[in-house]
Amino acid sequence: MLERVLAAGAGARTTVVVGPRRPLPVAVRWTREDPPGSGPLAALAAGLSLCEAPITTVLAADMPMLDETVVAALVEAASADDVDGAVLTDDTGEQQPLAAAYRRQALQDVLTTIGDPRDRPMRLLLRALRLATVPNPRAALDCDTPDDLFHADRVAEQRLS
Repeated sequence: MLERVLAAGAGARTTVVVGPRRPLPVAVRWTREDPPGSGPLAALAAGLSLCEAPITTVLAADMPMLDETVVAALVEAASADDVDGAVLTDDTGEQQPLAAAYRRQALQDVLTTIGDPRDRPMRLLLRALRLATVPNPRAALDCDTPDDLFHADRVAEQRLS
């Protein structure tokens, strides 16, 4: 699934992967949250430290339906003057903070305010930012279990039919 998500972000100047190193078909910069396993907010902070672009996309590896079109829509929405970023939403309107494009400086400012990100909830970030939403239930499918992945495969097959 990581390779699919990396393909969705293929247009990035720099690609940072937060997690254990493994062979990949593309060049990436690697980092880990400290300590490893201390949550998505800590992972976001670790990855952000290696980013320089004014708009930073954050893409979770467990969202295999993300594609370049979705990433472009997130970046476009995050580029509006009155927002700090844009976040993907599912069919219920729930925000997917790990499928988003954020203004790097806004993220950095919020992370500084939060302090130590270890084991802190992502909702702290969401509450502090002005975010546009990009509804796309298909792309927002999050695969945390084998059943979730089976469902995503069925959705992908329907799209190809």
